[in-house]
Amino acid sequence: MGKGFDWLVNFIFAMAGISFFMLAYYDWKSGVDFSENAKLGGFCFILLGVKVGLKKLTSRNRKDRDQRFKERNK
Repeated sequence: MGKGFDWLVNFIFAMAGISFFMLAYYDWKSGVDFSENAKLGGFCFILLGVKVGLKKLTSRNRKDRDQRFKERNK
């Protein structure tokens, strides 16, 4: 995945999470059950965190692996 596409996906997850939390807030203000929207907002942010964390972990592992192969080739 390119960096531009990653940024777009992260932005969409963040906007979806914010939107669900805003919907939950307006439902809470009007006295309607807001738990579904709050859960969806939380899940969006959890998925965003997992996606970013896994991306950083895999890039670190890839850099370590590339460094090891460079040392073997010397």
